[in-house]
Amino acid sequence: MRPPPSSREAEAGFWDQRADHGEYRERLAIPPEDYIESEVWLKALATLLPDLHGRTVLDCGTGLGALAAWCARRGGKVVGFDLSGGMARLATDYGRRWGVELSMMVSTFEELPLRAQSVDVAVGQYILHHTDVDRSVDQLARVVKPGGVGLFVENMALNPLIRRYVTSRLFEEGMMREGSPEECPILPEKVARMERVCREVRLHWPSFVFFEILCARLPLVPRRLGQAADDGLFRLMRGRPGLLRN
Repeated sequence: MRPPPSSREAEAGFWDQRADHGEYRERLAIPPEDYIESEVWLKALATLLPDLHGRTVLDCGTGLGALAAWCARRGGKVVGFDLSGGMARLATDYGRRWGVELSMMVSTFEELPLRAQSVDVAVGQYILHHTDVDRSVDQLARVVKPGGVGLFVENMALNPLIRRYVTSRLFEEGMMREGSPEECPILPEKVARMERVCREVRLHWPSFVFFEILCARLPLVPRRLGQAADDGLFRLMRGRPGLLRN
């Protein structure tokens, strides 16, 4: 009898199935620029990136490959990795479709097969919260050159409302989860860990999404009602930054 899969194997299997799904294959037709422009979080990340010409860019948890291809089309030498072999192949296909070669690896974040100080810029979207953040940040500190930068779009739980929810039984049982059972939004102690390892950590808040997702899962509740609640709460938090960091 085959032993049950480890959490890493289960995570890889989850995303392998997603990679074969028609919805993901259809996204190959979306140009990288359109993909980045359509996501407020990725658009914000793009505005913060330095000039990529001639620089080695590590795309962490590449997934579809849109961010990796976008960086490559701006002169970056892109190396990407994903836990899922299916996603790594999908990203390779995506890059070729849009005229760039992406050097892809199948790897966990916690054990990157890269030389020390071999990366100028590290990027990622919704990947750190799928990992052992302590070990992943240690790997970033190892492979990124002195003076290099890392920019990540993440699911965060740094305000009291979100933190209360993600530590509750409701979250553990799967309500409102968008991805795999292994993920958990980043909590304040993980940000503190990053601040101990990295020279500087800055948090940037382009938007807030919580009640919209909740309403989308509740029958007879308009999604726009959740969007309005998110927008109002975001304006409140922007006026009182302590709500974001408490």
